[in-house]
Amino acid sequence: MITAVRKDTGYGRDRIARILRERGVEVKPSTVRCVLRRYKLSSKHKRSRYRQRNRFYDFESLYPLQHFQVDLKEVYDAITLSEETLRWAKRINLPPYQWTAIDVKTRLRFIAYSCEKTFTNGLLFMLLLIYFLRSFGVEHKITLQTDNGEEFGGKSVDKLDYLNRTVFAPLNAELLHIPKGKKEYQAFVERSHQTDDNEFYIPQIERCSSLKEFYFRALRWQFMYNTRRHHSTLGMTPYRKLRTQMQISKQVARFPVMQLEKLTDLYQKLFPLPGYHVSANDLPSLLQLLPQKLADHHISSIYCPYPGYYVCA
Repeated sequence: MITAVRKDTGYGRDRIARILRERGVEVKPSTVRCVLRRYKLSSKHKRSRYRQRNRFYDFESLYPLQHFQVDLKEVYDAITLSEETLRWAKRINLPPYQWTAIDVKTRLRFIAYSCEKTFTNGLLFMLLLIYFLRSFGVEHKITLQTDNGEEFGGKSVDKLDYLNRTVFAPLNAELLHIPKGKKEYQAFVERSHQTDDNEFYIPQIERCSSLKEFYFRALRWQFMYNTRRHHSTLGMTPYRKLRTQMQISKQVARFPVMQLEKLTDLYQKLFPLPGYHVSANDLPSLLQLLPQKLADHHISSIYCPYPGYYVCA
């Protein structure tokens, strides 16, 4: 049974032991390790690129939902997905880009999709995330950490300073770019993308009969990741970790999974002039248009085993 789970999932001893316990088979991780070694199924030792592990955050001083790693993932990954899966994804017009934000403290994740890799979509995703968290009473400063891609403002220091001063400061938020070439600063969000491939895209894409069903499954996957999937580092689910730090509704795990292009005309109202010019005094009032904009795009309730689910079709 242990070898079968290993061959089916490729998981390590801890996750295999947890799966078997969920099936009613009491087994210790040490037992799983011995069985894997006996059948020569032990994982190969991977030498870290970095000689020592660096702590990039003071986790004890961080608030939940305070510091986010934000990144862009290409869904059509020919290395990870099979040719059949890629063909089916194109058949149902799957958006090629996934925008991901993960909370460093609790590992709570929020995702959205787009058909284009643009700064407009990147900014809308970050603004949508900030407004979403503010709607749950999150008042502390929010830091969004990204790489130096053009979809997040590019390498220009002046542009980053302008965005922080004019766009994010009025929302009590900050956009932070990691040093060039230091991908390890984005380790949490990058690792979560591998989980997306293994536990969502590979088994789920070919089961989707339409784009609307894909959004439904993506929303269900996001909610399951946040509230039901055991996180090995935390020793619990991300939402349970969040609740140990603050009292907040479970609805916070239901970030609207949507196509960001549907908010493009809102961007024109936020930034009517070229060059990202916008009045800092006008921005908070303009952001109040966001919930009405979401309503205009028919965020409709559909059948789901979890009450309160919605999807933007």
